[in-house]
Amino acid sequence: MKRRAAAGMSLTLLALGGVLAARPAPRLLLTAEDFARIERLGKSAPWAATVRAGIVQAAENWPAAHNQRYGLERWEPPPEGGQWTLWYICPRHGVRLQFRSPNQNVCPVDGEQFSGWPYDQVVYANRHSDSANMARDNGLAYRFTGRKEFAQAAARILLAYADVYSSYPIKDTNNRANATSGGRVTAQTLDEAGWLIPVTWAYDMIADSGVLDAAEKTHIEQDLLRAAAAIIARNNAGQSNWQSWHNAAIGAVGFALEDAGLIARALD
Repeated sequence: MKRRAAAGMSLTLLALGGVLAARPAPRLLLTAEDFARIERLGKSAPWAATVRAGIVQAAENWPAAHNQRYGLERWEPPPEGGQWTLWYICPRHGVRLQFRSPNQNVCPVDGEQFSGWPYDQVVYANRHSDSANMARDNGLAYRFTGRKEFAQAAARILLAYADVYSSYPIKDTNNRANATSGGRVTAQTLDEAGWLIPVTWAYDMIADSGVLDAAEKTHIEQDLLRAAAAIIARNNAGQSNWQSWHNAAIGAVGFALEDAGLIARALD
Protein backbone atom coordinates (compact mmCIF):
# COMPACT_ATOMS: atom_id res chain seq x y z
CA MET A 1 0.00 0.00 0.00
CA LYS A 2 2.80 2.42 0.90
CA ARG A 3 4.59 1.63 -2.36
CA ARG A 4 1.41 2.28 -4.36
CA ALA A 5 0.84 5.57 -2.56
CA ALA A 6 4.41 6.64 -3.16
CA ALA A 7 4.17 5.70 -6.82
CA GLY A 8 0.92 7.62 -7.17
CA MET A 9 2.44 10.69 -5.55
CA SER A 10 5.47 10.44 -7.83
CA LEU A 11 3.26 10.38 -10.91
CA THR A 12 1.23 13.31 -9.62
CA LEU A 13 4.33 15.38 -8.94
CA LEU A 14 5.84 14.47 -12.29
CA ALA A 15 2.65 15.53 -14.06
CA LEU A 16 2.69 18.80 -12.12
CA GLY A 17 6.32 19.29 -13.08
CA GLY A 18 5.43 18.81 -16.73
CA VAL A 19 2.72 21.46 -16.54
CA LEU A 20 4.99 23.95 -14.81
CA ALA A 21 7.90 23.30 -17.15
CA ALA A 22 5.67 24.12 -20.13
CA ARG A 23 5.31 27.73 -18.98
CA PRO A 24 7.16 30.21 -21.19
CA ALA A 25 10.44 31.63 -19.92
CA PRO A 26 11.19 33.25 -17.64
CA ARG A 27 9.59 30.80 -15.24
CA LEU A 28 11.91 30.40 -12.26
CA LEU A 29 12.68 33.42 -10.10
CA LEU A 30 9.97 35.55 -11.73
CA THR A 31 7.55 35.20 -14.63
CA ALA A 32 6.49 37.71 -17.27
CA GLU A 33 3.41 38.41 -15.16
CA ASP A 34 5.63 39.12 -12.16
CA PHE A 35 7.74 41.61 -14.11
CA ALA A 36 4.60 43.39 -15.33
CA ARG A 37 3.32 43.55 -11.75
CA ILE A 38 6.65 44.95 -10.54
CA GLU A 39 6.54 47.60 -13.27
CA ARG A 40 3.08 48.68 -12.13
CA LEU A 41 4.06 48.58 -8.47
CA GLY A 42 7.11 50.74 -9.11
CA LYS A 43 4.85 53.51 -10.41
CA SER A 44 2.74 53.58 -7.25
CA ALA A 45 5.05 52.46 -4.43
CA PRO A 46 8.28 54.44 -3.94
CA TRP A 47 9.92 51.60 -2.01
CA ALA A 48 9.42 49.23 -4.94
CA ALA A 49 10.86 51.76 -7.38
CA THR A 50 13.87 52.17 -5.08
CA VAL A 51 14.53 48.43 -4.90
CA ARG A 52 14.18 48.05 -8.65
CA ALA A 53 16.50 51.00 -9.30
CA GLY A 54 19.04 49.56 -6.86
CA ILE A 55 19.22 46.29 -8.80
CA VAL A 56 19.64 48.15 -12.08
CA GLN A 57 22.34 50.34 -10.54
CA ALA A 58 24.23 47.28 -9.28
CA ALA A 59 24.11 45.82 -12.78
CA GLU A 60 25.37 49.07 -14.27
CA ASN A 61 28.29 49.02 -11.81
CA TRP A 62 29.35 45.50 -12.81
CA PRO A 63 32.15 44.54 -13.32
CA ALA A 64 33.84 47.76 -12.18
CA ALA A 65 32.65 47.45 -8.58
CA HIS A 66 33.62 43.78 -8.43
CA ASN A 67 37.08 44.47 -9.82
CA GLN A 68 37.66 47.31 -7.41
CA ARG A 69 36.55 45.24 -4.43
CA TYR A 70 38.98 42.42 -5.21
CA GLY A 71 41.80 44.42 -6.76
CA LEU A 72 41.37 42.95 -10.24
CA GLU A 73 42.30 44.50 -13.56
CA ARG A 74 39.50 42.65 -15.33
CA TRP A 75 36.70 40.27 -14.41
CA GLU A 76 37.18 36.56 -14.91
CA PRO A 77 36.37 33.48 -12.83
CA PRO A 78 38.95 32.68 -10.14
CA PRO A 79 41.66 30.18 -11.08
CA GLU A 80 40.13 27.47 -8.88
CA GLY A 81 37.09 26.64 -6.81
CA GLY A 82 36.41 28.29 -3.48
CA GLN A 83 36.65 26.96 0.04
CA TRP A 84 34.39 26.78 3.09
CA THR A 85 33.82 30.33 4.28
CA LEU A 86 34.11 29.32 7.95
CA TRP A 87 37.84 28.74 7.35
CA TYR A 88 38.23 32.52 7.11
CA ILE A 89 39.03 32.81 10.82
CA CYS A 90 42.15 33.94 12.67
CA PRO A 91 43.46 30.73 14.30
CA ARG A 92 44.76 32.69 17.27
CA HIS A 93 41.88 35.04 18.09
CA GLY A 94 38.92 33.17 16.59
CA VAL A 95 37.63 36.24 14.76
CA ARG A 96 36.73 36.57 11.10
CA LEU A 97 39.53 37.88 8.92
CA GLN A 98 39.19 41.03 6.88
CA PHE A 99 40.01 41.09 3.19
CA ARG A 100 42.03 44.04 1.96
CA SER A 101 42.54 44.44 -1.74
CA PRO A 102 44.36 43.09 -3.58
CA ASN A 103 45.37 39.95 -1.63
CA GLN A 104 45.60 40.51 2.12
CA ASN A 105 43.68 38.47 4.69
CA VAL A 106 44.10 40.39 7.92
CA CYS A 107 43.25 39.65 11.56
CA PRO A 108 41.40 42.72 12.89
CA VAL A 109 42.83 42.16 16.38
CA ASP A 110 46.57 42.36 15.76
CA GLY A 111 46.91 42.91 12.00
CA GLU A 112 48.55 39.54 11.31
CA GLN A 113 48.22 38.54 7.66
CA PHE A 114 47.39 35.09 6.37
CA SER A 115 47.83 33.66 2.89
CA GLY A 116 47.65 30.34 1.09
CA TRP A 117 45.11 27.57 1.67
CA PRO A 118 42.39 27.95 2.81
CA TYR A 119 42.33 31.74 3.17
CA ASP A 120 42.93 32.65 -0.46
CA GLN A 121 40.39 30.02 -1.54
CA VAL A 122 37.73 31.58 0.69
CA VAL A 123 38.26 34.84 -1.19
CA TYR A 124 37.76 32.85 -4.39
CA ALA A 125 34.50 31.53 -2.91
CA ASN A 126 33.35 35.10 -2.32
CA ARG A 127 34.21 36.02 -5.89
CA HIS A 128 32.30 33.00 -7.21
CA SER A 129 29.27 33.92 -5.11
CA ASP A 130 29.35 37.57 -6.13
CA SER A 131 29.59 36.60 -9.80
CA ALA A 132 26.58 34.27 -9.55
CA ASN A 133 24.55 37.00 -7.87
CA MET A 134 25.59 39.53 -10.49
CA ALA A 135 24.57 37.17 -13.28
CA ARG A 136 21.16 37.09 -11.59
CA ASP A 137 21.02 40.86 -11.10
CA ASN A 138 22.03 41.54 -14.69
CA GLY A 139 19.28 39.16 -15.77
CA LEU A 140 16.81 41.06 -13.60
CA ALA A 141 18.03 44.41 -14.92
CA TYR A 142 17.53 43.16 -18.48
CA ARG A 143 13.97 42.14 -17.69
CA PHE A 144 13.27 45.42 -15.88
CA THR A 145 14.61 47.66 -18.64
CA GLY A 146 14.88 45.66 -21.86
CA ARG A 147 18.46 46.87 -22.25
CA LYS A 148 20.48 44.21 -24.06
CA GLU A 149 23.78 45.18 -22.40
CA PHE A 150 22.51 43.64 -19.16
CA ALA A 151 21.67 40.37 -20.90
CA GLN A 152 25.12 40.45 -22.51
CA ALA A 153 26.77 40.93 -19.10
CA ALA A 154 24.86 37.97 -17.65
CA ALA A 155 25.78 35.90 -20.70
CA ARG A 156 29.45 36.83 -20.26
CA ILE A 157 29.41 35.41 -16.73
CA LEU A 158 27.56 32.24 -17.71
CA LEU A 159 29.77 31.52 -20.70
CA ALA A 160 32.94 32.11 -18.69
CA TYR A 161 31.83 29.58 -16.08
CA ALA A 162 30.74 27.11 -18.75
CA ASP A 163 34.31 27.33 -20.07
CA VAL A 164 35.97 26.52 -16.74
CA TYR A 165 33.46 24.62 -14.59
CA SER A 166 34.63 21.09 -15.36
CA SER A 167 38.29 22.09 -15.03
CA TYR A 168 37.85 22.85 -11.33
CA PRO A 169 38.73 19.73 -9.28
CA ILE A 170 36.13 18.24 -6.96
CA LYS A 171 37.20 18.75 -3.34
CA ASP A 172 35.56 19.00 0.07
CA THR A 173 36.09 21.38 3.00
CA ASN A 174 39.21 19.47 4.02
CA ASN A 175 40.55 19.59 0.46
CA ARG A 176 40.06 15.86 -0.06
CA ALA A 177 39.82 15.10 -3.78
CA ASN A 178 36.65 13.66 -5.32
CA ALA A 179 34.75 13.56 -2.02
CA THR A 180 31.05 12.78 -2.48
CA SER A 181 30.10 15.89 -0.51
CA GLY A 182 32.55 18.07 -2.45
CA GLY A 183 31.91 20.59 -5.18
CA ARG A 184 33.82 22.27 -7.98
CA VAL A 185 33.05 25.98 -7.63
CA THR A 186 32.57 25.52 -3.88
CA ALA A 187 33.81 23.00 -1.32
CA GLN A 188 30.53 21.23 -0.62
CA THR A 189 27.39 20.34 -2.54
CA LEU A 190 25.30 22.42 -0.16
CA ASP A 191 27.11 25.57 -1.31
CA GLU A 192 27.31 24.35 -4.92
CA ALA A 193 23.52 24.22 -4.92
CA GLY A 194 23.26 27.70 -3.43
CA TRP A 195 25.59 28.95 -6.16
CA LEU A 196 23.83 27.14 -9.00
CA ILE A 197 20.37 28.52 -8.24
CA PRO A 198 21.05 32.20 -9.11
CA VAL A 199 23.16 31.06 -12.07
CA THR A 200 20.17 29.11 -13.39
CA TRP A 201 17.82 32.01 -12.68
CA ALA A 202 20.10 34.21 -14.77
CA TYR A 203 20.03 31.81 -17.71
CA ASP A 204 16.26 31.52 -17.49
CA MET A 205 15.94 35.31 -17.74
CA ILE A 206 18.25 35.82 -20.73
CA ALA A 207 17.97 32.61 -22.75
CA ASP A 208 15.46 34.16 -25.15
CA SER A 209 17.04 37.63 -25.20
CA GLY A 210 18.86 37.08 -28.48
CA VAL A 211 22.34 37.59 -27.05
CA LEU A 212 23.17 33.86 -27.11
CA ASP A 213 23.38 31.77 -30.25
CA ALA A 214 22.44 28.08 -30.34
CA ALA A 215 25.99 26.87 -29.69
CA GLU A 216 26.39 29.19 -26.71
CA LYS A 217 23.09 28.02 -25.22
CA THR A 218 24.17 24.41 -25.58
CA HIS A 219 27.53 25.23 -23.97
CA ILE A 220 25.85 26.81 -20.93
CA GLU A 221 23.20 24.13 -20.62
CA GLN A 222 25.56 21.16 -20.94
CA ASP A 223 28.85 22.37 -19.52
CA LEU A 224 27.51 24.51 -16.69
CA LEU A 225 23.91 23.84 -15.66
CA ARG A 226 23.74 20.09 -16.25
CA ALA A 227 27.35 19.60 -15.19
CA ALA A 228 26.77 21.34 -11.86
CA ALA A 229 23.48 19.53 -11.29
CA ALA A 230 25.29 16.22 -11.81
CA ILE A 231 27.93 17.12 -9.22
CA ILE A 232 25.22 17.96 -6.70
CA ALA A 233 23.22 14.81 -7.49
CA ARG A 234 26.23 12.66 -6.55
CA ASN A 235 25.54 13.43 -2.89
CA ASN A 236 22.27 11.97 -1.62
CA ALA A 237 21.92 13.79 1.70
CA GLY A 238 18.65 12.11 2.70
CA GLN A 239 16.14 14.07 4.75
CA SER A 240 18.22 17.14 5.51
CA ASN A 241 18.58 20.82 4.81
CA TRP A 242 21.40 19.88 2.43
CA GLN A 243 19.03 17.81 0.31
CA SER A 244 16.47 20.61 0.30
CA TRP A 245 19.06 22.85 -1.34
CA HIS A 246 20.13 20.02 -3.65
CA ASN A 247 16.53 19.53 -4.75
CA ALA A 248 16.06 23.28 -5.31
CA ALA A 249 19.12 23.51 -7.55
CA ILE A 250 18.41 20.34 -9.52
CA GLY A 251 14.78 21.39 -9.89
CA ALA A 252 15.79 24.85 -11.08
CA VAL A 253 17.93 23.34 -13.83
CA GLY A 254 15.15 20.90 -14.70
CA PHE A 255 12.53 23.62 -15.05
CA ALA A 256 14.91 25.94 -16.92
CA LEU A 257 15.75 23.23 -19.45
CA GLU A 258 12.31 21.52 -19.42
CA ASP A 259 13.97 18.27 -18.38
CA ALA A 260 11.34 15.96 -16.93
CA GLY A 261 13.96 13.63 -15.46
CA LEU A 262 15.62 16.36 -13.40
CA ILE A 263 12.24 17.73 -12.34
CA ALA A 264 11.11 14.28 -11.18
CA ARG A 265 14.37 13.76 -9.30
CA ALA A 266 13.95 17.03 -7.45
CA LEU A 267 10.27 16.57 -6.65
CA ASP A 268 10.53 12.92 -5.61
